[in-house]
Amino acid sequence: MSQVQDAQTRVAALPGAVMVRRIRRLLIVALSGLFVYSALVTASRGACTDDVVPSCVQVDMHPSPAMAFIVVGMLLWALTRVLRRADDEAAALRILDRSAAVMLAVLLLAVIASQLWLRLVPLENWSGTGWFGLPFPFSTVELKSY
Repeated sequence: MSQVQDAQTRVAALPGAVMVRRIRRLLIVALSGLFVYSALVTASRGACTDDVVPSCVQVDMHPSPAMAFIVVGMLLWALTRVLRRADDEAAALRILDRSAAVMLAVLLLAVIASQLWLRLVPLENWSGTGWFGLPFPFSTVELKSY
């Protein structure tokens, strides 16, 4: 038997190996999801007017630290729910799988909401005054006017 097959046999015989793999998968989903979220939410948009006094405005969008707290909270909630509510291994695996799916859905929603917000802000007609809603907690925004 090769060393790889021997190691796989030992891991498979380890009590709780399936659970440890699923928890590891949940951690990987959380970290990779936050990384992709950060890459997709970082964006900017600008516009200039040709009035008597030309002016420009630029909006820079960045990932929100609140999303990292939300993902960590979801991760801790899933692990706590497994410890408190799961009657058997199948129930625990279902909780972990559903938590991973919900985590990805929340991050996808954050990306979509942030990008839509950035595209829908009326920068072309912006006069330097007025209010437009912010995409918190999905992203943070910096407005520059010059």
